[in-house]
This record gives sequence, structure tokens and C-alpha cells, in this order.
Amino acid sequence: MADMVRAVVQTGPRQMELREFPRPAIGPDDGALLRVEACGICGSDVEQYKGAMGTRGLPMIPGHEPLGIIEEIAPATAARWGVSAGDRVAVEILIPCRSCDLCLAGGYMQCKNKAGSHGGYNPPERGLGLYGGYAEYMHLHPNSIVHPVRGDIPAEIAVMYNPLGAGVRWALLGRDAGRIRAWAGALGVRGTTTAVGDRTLFVAGSPAGGTARLLTALRRASP
Repeated sequence: MADMVRAVVQTGPRQMELREFPRPAIGPDDGALLRVEACGICGSDVEQYKGAMGTRGLPMIPGHEPLGIIEEIAPATAARWGVSAGDRVAVEILIPCRSCDLCLAGGYMQCKNKAGSHGGYNPPERGLGLYGGYAEYMHLHPNSIVHPVRGDIPAEIAVMYNPLGAGVRWALLGRDAGRIRAWAGALGVRGTTTAVGDRTLFVAGSPAGGTARLLTALRRASP
């Protein structure tokens, strides 16, 4: 395995460059090294690229919808995640503390003590590292949330786990589940999965993309 890893770094609005980083060494108390197979491009990635989200956290390696193979993993992390080297996983964006009341109750997305994120904002003390999916390898924090993915699913399909999973989470766990909703642009794909129990769903493509508008009447939710 090469000692250097290539990654795309965003340095400013509409500014990206290819850099090389030392391959992380995974110690006994560390997390894991993920060989990236594919990484989705979220609507927020596009907004970040264009500068609509400001420059907080830059420079950084974008990409928070990664899919890959565990190349190396610390024993304690393998036990925590229930995976081994060679396993295929999808990685969630947030890195929760795993110990606060919210995390212990399953609400880790609202954790107030996050260590950072994969492909998003990280505290300055973490520095610029291989935390995003637009790289050959990712360094996964021990507190990362990973989900095993079958190896026989093509990468271009399996990588949809994160956006579709987010839609299911919004639909089944969101406060507005069952209401009439409107979704637009890049989030439309996620929004379509929120049709579980909904009465009406409206999806609109962004004007720039020229996507046709679609109005779908769904069955009424069961009382």
C-alpha cells in the first residue's frame, strides 16, 4: 500500500485542489482506515463548493456520503462497530460522543459533544486530515457510526445508502411525519422516501437543472 494518499481539498468558494497526505497509521486505540469505493455528492456539497455556506471549516476534504472497505481497524473499534478488516460499510457524517443522554437514547444526530464530522465541519484542533470521502482513503474516528453493506451490490447503487437512509429517517423519526411536504432540488431524492404515511408529496427540480416538476398524489395514511 502506498505511503501517501490523494484527496481533493476545498480551499475556498469554487476552489479545489488535489493534495497528498501521509497514510494514517492505525494504532491499538485508534479507529479505522477506510478504502473509499464511492462517495455521494450531496446538495450541501454543491452549496459548500459555491460558497453559499461560507468558509467556516475550510480548508477541508468534502464528501460525507462515503462507501468503502475497512482496510485496517483497531481491535477495540472492531468490537464496538461489529465489523472487521475487509468488511464493506457506509459511514454517517457525524461523529457523536456516544456517551451523553442523547446518544444513549439513540438521538446521536443531536449530540452536543460531537468530535467532528466526516466531510463536513471539524473543530480547528482536528486540523486538516483525511476525514472526507473525496479521497482514496478515509481516517475513521473510533466514535464513527458505520453500517455494514453487502458486497454484491454495485458501488454506484450501494452508495445511495446515505441519502436514502436520511429520507427514511426524516419520514419515520421526524416530527412532521405524515404531513403534506414539499421537496426541491438535490434533496428531492431524499424527500421522495418521506412518502411513508404521507398524503401528498411534491417534488420540484431546481430551475438550473431544468428538471421537470412532478406532482404525485399518494394514498391517504391509515388512521
